[in-house]
Amino acid sequence: MIALTLRRHSVTLCTLAAICAFCAIPVAARACPQPNRDADVTRAQQPEYQQSGKRSWPVTVQVEVTIDPSGNLIASRIYKSSGNQAIDEAALRSASGSKYASKLVNCQAVTGDYLFRVDFQPDSYASGPTDSYASVPADLPRGWEWENPFCNGSAVVVPWDEARNAAAYGSSSKTVALFLWMNGNSDYAARVTLIGNGAAYSVDIPRTTVPSNPGAKSPRYAYLVSLPSPISIDYYFVDGAGVDGAPVSDCPSFVKEAAAPTESDTSLVTAPASFTRVEAKLVQTLPAQPCGAIYKGAGLAKPVEPVTGFYGNRSRTARIAAFIDSAGHAIRTEIWQSSGVPGIDDTALAEAQGSTYEPAQFLCTPVVSIAIFSITYEVR
Repeated sequence: MIALTLRRHSVTLCTLAAICAFCAIPVAARACPQPNRDADVTRAQQPEYQQSGKRSWPVTVQVEVTIDPSGNLIASRIYKSSGNQAIDEAALRSASGSKYASKLVNCQAVTGDYLFRVDFQPDSYASGPTDSYASVPADLPRGWEWENPFCNGSAVVVPWDEARNAAAYGSSSKTVALFLWMNGNSDYAARVTLIGNGAAYSVDIPRTTVPSNPGAKSPRYAYLVSLPSPISIDYYFVDGAGVDGAPVSDCPSFVKEAAAPTESDTSLVTAPASFTRVEAKLVQTLPAQPCGAIYKGAGLAKPVEPVTGFYGNRSRTARIAAFIDSAGHAIRTEIWQSSGVPGIDDTALAEAQGSTYEPAQFLCTPVVSIAIFSITYEVR
């Protein structure tokens, strides 16, 4: 069943990959007590936040910080917003005032990322110093619009017209362009699965060196994929990844539809100066599915009730992106399109995080996914 039955064992496989990567390190390189570790916080500064109003739900802000080899913070950005600018700024100040230990690779200090978390508890905002705070390891990849929080890589795949050197949406093609982003700091390799014409195809991305760009967004890598015959690609997903010397292992990834991007940033699929050419291999044909569809997106298990009140005497809507695991839990939510009012966005995020979901299904098996839905603040 290719890697389509892979998801249940991703934690075990990732653990084995980490063990294998460690065993490959020469004994001399393991002379220090902890030869490999992620960047970490050594002293978290308590946030200071003053606001006259109170809230009835907790708010969490996550700040991604980049730490240089000397343990100094060189960049910070909001990874998960509260939906309230003042709260986000308090979290940024807390992260900037904290102390960190650098990332180690084979006992050598290198630049690394850390996910700093601040929890603001309900009914405590006016008290300032009583707000609780915490920090957590950076166990999720960086948060950008193309990000896959379940795996170390994300991709966009489109049919490609080589004569025009441009995307050819809606057509069968023997060539597709694959644009890949990976979160490795030194190198990466990946495996991408393509679904089309009732069959599954696998694309192996050879190990590639990552250019040094501390604190910057991971670059886009472009591949021109040759298919065995003209195919109309329906779906695709990153099926496995191996970064910083680790072998490629299965990782849960949300399925994407091969269609024109709906996001405003169409530069995601612009032609690069050059492509690296790779070949796709047929893995298996796919029989008719007993559940009636190859892929079915996630949905709310229970509809969200509209929030009502009086704000400017007109309704407002916030669109929320929810990253849903295969058990139907929202592991992260973020504003996809703001209502224009921070408080309404904040309420929408809390609603999304507290909702229950029907997980997406791929080949009739629950899988991770991203769902975008609207929460409306209606005039009472």
